[in-house]
Amino acid sequence: MTILAAYQGTYNYLYVHNPKIQMTMAYSFQQDERIESGFKRIAADQIDRAISSLQEQEKLREGIHDLRKRMKKLRGLLRLARSGIGDDVYQQENDCFRNIARDFSSVRDLTVLHEKLQVINQEITNDACKSEIEGAIQQLAEQEEQEIASLQEDGSRITNSISALQESRERLMNLSLATDFQDVISNGLKRNYKRGGNAFLVAYETGDDEDIHEWRKRTKYLWYHLRLLKSAWLAVLEPLAEEAHRLSTYLGNDHDYTVLADAMGNRQMSDKTKDLLAGQINEKREELHQNAYPLGQKIYAEKPKQFSRRMEAYWEAWQNNQLVENSSLLAAS
Repeated sequence: MTILAAYQGTYNYLYVHNPKIQMTMAYSFQQDERIESGFKRIAADQIDRAISSLQEQEKLREGIHDLRKRMKKLRGLLRLARSGIGDDVYQQENDCFRNIARDFSSVRDLTVLHEKLQVINQEITNDACKSEIEGAIQQLAEQEEQEIASLQEDGSRITNSISALQESRERLMNLSLATDFQDVISNGLKRNYKRGGNAFLVAYETGDDEDIHEWRKRTKYLWYHLRLLKSAWLAVLEPLAEEAHRLSTYLGNDHDYTVLADAMGNRQMSDKTKDLLAGQINEKREELHQNAYPLGQKIYAEKPKQFSRRMEAYWEAWQNNQLVENSSLLAAS
């Protein structure tokens, strides 16, 4: 048996017996399915998981966080396959998933502010300022609890979102998609990579908060696209997806600190505490920028057309792959 065949056999065994690997690969096209089947399987899985997250009332905070992740992953899938599903379908379903995520954004925003402020406060040494910040942390935690309680008591946002997800699922399951990579995936992949590269250049040039935020969004979709395609060549695309995720995390944390700075600037605090917070936040952001920009140069080093063609070549080789059971092929020369 060749090393490649042995690796494939080991991987297949792990996939069947390891739930974590199964969950990771659930958001990825598989070799034994047509593009349409893979699209529908992935969409149905994400929608079903999102509905389950909303139904767990006792863990609603975690459920909302999970729901919002599912909505982003679904929007990433739609963007990748936009040419195959058509602009009208894309717009309808993208609006649906975006609006559902927005309905629960207040809870997530409070959670992020709470968590980031705790991180900052751990590094504060001035007792008076630390006490003032702890008071703000407590207020944010109380607001978060109140918002969750309101969602549970009313229930309409949860019920309406579940209904919207069920309707979207039914629509998507009735779609017909082409079977060719170029017809369904290539344009979406190229479009998002191009927009991400352009957003990187603008953000690098201006350093503007909104420009960095735009770059973050495009990078996150690139991460999703690489996850969707990574089975075509795990050894290459999984590490690349991890790097895109790392970049997305840097930029996401930067955005969170930007939101925190705005929120704390409008809060009733002493000038000394506000200045101390602003200084700490700026230091965090500067460090994040120093890590993000070189990584962005590497990830967006290719021309969009070249990037798309490379992914298509991996896909075609993967779809046509036949393992050759001949150990002499790997014999040392």
